[in-house]
Amino acid sequence: QALEEILFGLRLAECLKSERFLISSLVRISNVDQQIQPIWEGLARNRWTEPHLAVLQATLQKINLLEDYRPVMQMERAAALLYIDELRQGSFRSIAAAELEYADRDERMETITRYLPGGIYRQNQLTIAHVYQDRFLPIINAAQHRVDVPAAQRAGTLRLPEGFHPYTFFADILLPSNGKASERFARAQVALDLAQIACALERHRLATGTWPAELADLTPRFLAAIPNDLITGRPFIY
Repeated sequence: QALEEILFGLRLAECLKSERFLISSLVRISNVDQQIQPIWEGLARNRWTEPHLAVLQATLQKINLLEDYRPVMQMERAAALLYIDELRQGSFRSIAAAELEYADRDERMETITRYLPGGIYRQNQLTIAHVYQDRFLPIINAAQHRVDVPAAQRAGTLRLPEGFHPYTFFADILLPSNGKASERFARAQVALDLAQIACALERHRLATGTWPAELADLTPRFLAAIPNDLITGRPFIY
């Protein structure tokens, strides 16, 4: 029953994959984290059988959060640019207009921005596009299974020019909260990688009665390939 509930939770998380918005991805990551907890508890108590572990491991291997980071950030960039376009054209309508708090906020924003020159909107769009392209998108290299930690730290403490500047007005509002997104993706992917290795280790113990001398002994029987540490690019320390 525990296995069925974990698999259902992981399927539920994967249903959010296609939405491509950051908030959906953060909910998905949180859901994946919740499913890893009972996997760990079962391992700690030696409750999983070989068939259980094989299914869990195969399911976890199909989830790749790093490959979703770039399209998610591209979607956020597109949404930010569209938002500014609609403000410039006076066509923005909040989907949360029924909620008074958000309706008041959006109305204030439209009032503040209604008479701005068009070039200010365009310059803000340019600033936002540059930040995503130069700072946010390069942080994660999904093909190499790597995260650029210094770049992630710079993005997480993003500081646009101090004080008010008309060319960064919207960027100041829309960008800072997204700068730390890469850390959430990275932490969740490491948890997935370690969970796969843990399942393979337990399968090795169940089959042989001993732990392997090194992680390389898990391949190819118990794990097709050992994922590298996405921070250093080197094998995990075991």
